[in-house]
Amino acid sequence: EPLPECRTLLAAGILRRVPKRSQEELMRGEGFEKILIISHRWEDPTHPDPACTKLKELKKLLPTRPDIEGVWLDFTCLPQGDKDKEEHDFFDYALSNVNLLYLSGKVLVFLDKEYVGRFWPSYEFFLCSHRASREGLVPKSKTEFERRVEILAIGASKYSNGMDEKAIIETWRDQTATKAVEILSQDDMKVT
Repeated sequence: EPLPECRTLLAAGILRRVPKRSQEELMRGEGFEKILIISHRWEDPTHPDPACTKLKELKKLLPTRPDIEGVWLDFTCLPQGDKDKEEHDFFDYALSNVNLLYLSGKVLVFLDKEYVGRFWPSYEFFLCSHRASREGLVPKSKTEFERRVEILAIGASKYSNGMDEKAIIETWRDQTATKAVEILSQDDMKVT
């Protein structure tokens, strides 16, 4: 079964709320040490994983990761579609701070051939390959990147012998924020 939307999981008591954190706490990853942040592209405008491709991979991965107690996935953790005032306020707060999750959290990237041409996943990858510093956003060290980011090739990318993973790392890892804006502004970067 495809994953249900946030409200269904919340009503069933499956979602765990993490206490609200300041931006400084989020930048340090506080409260999210044991939560895997998912970066992926939506496969359909109404559902990110209708064929359960990502869900199946996640079910295989999680038993091998005893350090992970929860998963943050946009579709299941944020109310979708029409929202009441409380949901709207929560969604706006989360959307304005989600960049901090990718900057400081443990990120699992579901990489397929269409991921690299989508604005939001590419922005998430830029963020997860960088960290905040007094100088602004700077690339994570190779060690920190490998400790914080896991790339799981799915779809046709599974057959690229690691070349798709290498390409996305090469595209984003050493870019400045200014260069990232330039790349994300290209005509072939699809915004959904």
